[in-house]
Amino acid sequence: MNYTSLLSLLILTVTAFRLALAWRQRRHVLAHRDQVPQRFADRIRLEAHQRAADYTVAKSRLTTLNLLVEAALALAFTVGGGIALLAGWADARVDNELLRGLALFALVAVIGGVIDLPFDLFRTFVLEQRFGFNRTTPAQWLKDHALGIGLGIAIGLPLATAVLWMMDALGARWWLWAWIAWMSFNVLMLAIYPTWIAPLFNRFTPLADADLRRRIEALMQQCGFHSSGLFVMDGSRRSAHGNAYFTGFGRTKRVVFFDTLLGSLKGIFHVFHGLVVHLYISHCSPPPARSVQSNGLLREEALSSCSDSEQCFQYGCDRGTWRDAGEGAARPFPRDTR
Repeated sequence: MNYTSLLSLLILTVTAFRLALAWRQRRHVLAHRDQVPQRFADRIRLEAHQRAADYTVAKSRLTTLNLLVEAALALAFTVGGGIALLAGWADARVDNELLRGLALFALVAVIGGVIDLPFDLFRTFVLEQRFGFNRTTPAQWLKDHALGIGLGIAIGLPLATAVLWMMDALGARWWLWAWIAWMSFNVLMLAIYPTWIAPLFNRFTPLADADLRRRIEALMQQCGFHSSGLFVMDGSRRSAHGNAYFTGFGRTKRVVFFDTLLGSLKGIFHVFHGLVVHLYISHCSPPPARSVQSNGLLREEALSSCSDSEQCFQYGCDRGTWRDAGEGAARPFPRDTR
């Protein structure tokens, strides 16, 4: 088997696996759509549960279509000769070898971004709007994307230049130095993201509730987790989803809550408790590997804190994943904002 066939097989296998997981998720959600899990039956109305299921299925179907397009693009770039075609276009127009490499990077990034654009627009202004989550205006969407492109150029251009230089100057082991540079870059980004980059997109303020802060800090101390502070993010400018996450590295490590969670102090404490549980029992990698965001266990923790179905509506999660085992508690929805 040659390298082209092996690469094709790898792309198709990974895509098929991801599609199978998405199909299994939808099947599980639809099978439990018409009955609220017994544990939450006295707190969540059937209508809200079914609406949560419909949202999860709709989001999964969009993700499935996106996966198919991504696989087709990957095959077109590699097996289909797209990279070679773009490289030939750059060779014919750019004399400097380093600049040719940067042009190739830029062309691939632009094509991928343009193809992903319709999915992002549909996700924000159709799917999220239909279920009452979207609060992003077209002006805010354009501003976020313009800022993202600017940051991508400012950060990605020097990094790509360094990698291309290593390929040319460091011989057969260039990949090792490139890997070291990439890992160092990731650690640096973990350190500077909370204080330099994230504030470009959102406003962060210290958690003002002294009693809640004391309870959360006591839980952190009990679990051996330390942070530089507890912050509230103005996520409600873009979405009605509720979320909380750990981010940062070293002195910049912090805990961030979406302001959409602040309607229930009990709820915000339980969402944070779920985050710590995930980190403590290694459901996710410890810092600096990744931030921890809400998923099935966190929803269950949040749901367990609700005293009635209206309070449960305050929790919407960014990920559309149901637990594919057990009762599969549905994502609760916020109050209708349309």
